[in-house]
Amino acid sequence: MAARSVPILGGSLIIRDPEQQQATRADAPASGTLDILVRSLEEIKSEADASVIVQELNPDYVVAGGKGAPERTFAIDRDAAIHFIKASAATPSVKRFIMISHLASRRSKPGWWSSDD
Repeated sequence: MAARSVPILGGSLIIRDPEQQQATRADAPASGTLDILVRSLEEIKSEADASVIVQELNPDYVVAGGKGAPERTFAIDRDAAIHFIKASAATPSVKRFIMISHLASRRSKPGWWSSDD
């Protein structure tokens, strides 16, 4: 996030690498509160695992997105995401779940794409 200058408005973030904390906090506004949890989403193997984190954070909104190695795509972008969606749906405080994903993450290529897309 810090490398791309994505604004952080406050709230809670889950990061994998503790070394990201300093850069992440530097992007946070001075007036807001930012809680950072260091967790590996690869360790989320069930809705119950995701629910522990959702309950700990008690969010109004959940925004899911990230970047990682291709070999971790199913474990995080599919499996952990499904578990977080279910845990969020079961948590009354969560009003929105926003999924940020790869633009080409669809079952088949849309008709308007060329062979180069």
